[in-house]
Amino acid sequence: MCHVGEKIGVVQFAPLALRLDGSWARASGARGGGLLVRAFSTAPLAAEIREGWVSPDYGQRARAPALVCRAAARLPLRIVTLLVPAADALAAPPEVAASLDEGRIVLAFAGTRETLRIEEHDIVVCAESPAS
Repeated sequence: MCHVGEKIGVVQFAPLALRLDGSWARASGARGGGLLVRAFSTAPLAAEIREGWVSPDYGQRARAPALVCRAAARLPLRIVTLLVPAADALAAPPEVAASLDEGRIVLAFAGTRETLRIEEHDIVVCAESPAS
């Protein structure tokens, strides 16, 4: 029996600046570089930044931000996290369109003919949009 309830996914970051920028989370490093993070799911997601921690050494805790994604959904739930490194932390994120296709998550990257299809047991990278 599948239960409907709150499902949570967490991405823990190092101690650095992290903020939400639309549907993307933007982490900024001290040297100007960054990491763009976006979660895609088979159910609607709500993202927020919470305080987390990392351990720089045994027995030590340092505050660090965590990206928390929540969904009210039935299991099975699939969440795909896209990580995009950026030389400039303020760079525009890539345009990515997500769609569901028979339980698969398909990510299409604007300006290219590349798609990423996440299936039950496989991840498929296509140079052209897959046929429907």
